[in-house]
This record gives sequence, C-alpha cells and structure tokens, in this order.
Amino acid sequence: MQALDEARRRADQELNRLAHSAAKHEADLEVRSHVVTLREGELQSRLEGRERDVDELRLQLRALNLRARKDQATIVSQAAHIADLENRIEARVQAWPQKRNQAWGDTSPKRKVTGVIRRRAGKIQRPATPEVPVAAKGRKRLRPKSC
Repeated sequence: MQALDEARRRADQELNRLAHSAAKHEADLEVRSHVVTLREGELQSRLEGRERDVDELRLQLRALNLRARKDQATIVSQAAHIADLENRIEARVQAWPQKRNQAWGDTSPKRKVTGVIRRRAGKIQRPATPEVPVAAKGRKRLRPKSC
C-alpha cells in the first residue's frame, strides 16, 4: 500500500508539474500574442503613415508637374512674342531710311548741326546753341584795356 500511495503521490506531483508547465506555457503564449499584436498595430500605423506620405507626395508631384507645364508654356509663348517683336523691330529698322522725310536732306543717321531746331508748323524756331564762332570757344575773353 505504501508503494501505491507513493505512486499516487508521484502521479499527483507529475500532474501538478505538467499543469504548472502548461499554465506557464499558456502565459508565455499570451504574452507573445500581446507583443505580436502591439507590433502589428505599430507596423499598421507606420504603413498608414507611409501611405499618407506617398499620397501627399503624389499630390505635390502633380502640382509641380502642372506648374512646370505652365512655366514651359509661358516660356514658349514669351519666346514667340520676343521673336515677333524682334522681327517687327528689324522690319522697322530696315524700312527706316526709306520712310525718312526728304526735306531733312541727309539720310545718314548722324544729325546735322545747323544751329536751328526745326519744329512742327506753328511752333517757334530758335537757335539750338548761342551763335559763337568756333575759334572763340574755350578761350577767355580779353577785356579791352582802359586808357
């Protein structure tokens, strides 16, 4: 009987050990499950943050792409406008000598110094500069000596 009681006691100890081991194993699994859930939540939030960043960057890319197209169109338009203005100026410069008034006489681009400014009809004509002989310019006038 003593052997039977000893066997029961060992069996109970073994069952208690197995139950304790199973409980410990179950607690470890619960902790691991909780840690995995926390990591999963963290990864999910990081993934959502990255997706938001990607969406925001796509919007910025679209806006910048649109702005670049507008700028390019502006550049092309302004280049065409500049070319048109240059052509107009060139045409005016080429046509300029033919359009000059023949009453002016000289067709050279240099202006004649006549001493008289020609004005439109009805305006006063006056000398451009005081009429001083060329030789007298730059010299001091000598006062006559009194006697």
